Amino acid sequence: MTKLDETASILIVEDEIFVSDLIADILMDSGLKVAGPFRSNHECLNFLEQERPDAAILDFNIADGDSGPIAQRLIELHIPFIVTSAFPREIASGPATKSLRWIAKPFSEAALTEGVCACLFSISFKT
Repeated sequence: MTKLDETASILIVEDEIFVSDLIADILMDSGLKVAGPFRSNHECLNFLEQERPDAAILDFNIADGDSGPIAQRLIELHIPFIVTSAFPREIASGPATKSLRWIAKPFSEAALTEGVCACLFSISFKT
């Protein structure tokens, strides 16, 4: 795998420890910095009050509900993100979730890396 911009920081919002560790390992193996993982809207939104990651990976369903509030805040901050979920994309509703980049779980390392590249380099991709 090609090393990406080593200064890029990717926010991880995932409440399953095994999955968040896997995502973090994939990102760090690609030379990226990891912010988090965060398991709830509350702790992630507090983080975003002080920090600005370059992109984010959000699990749709997290410890305290769906990650819609985080998605809305990322949109306001102009931080690109992807959503990973075992749920179908059709469950997403609301203004923050209309044009999401959605990667179905289980995902491959290649799909996750492609999604992060799309966020970092503003390229479009299909999931």
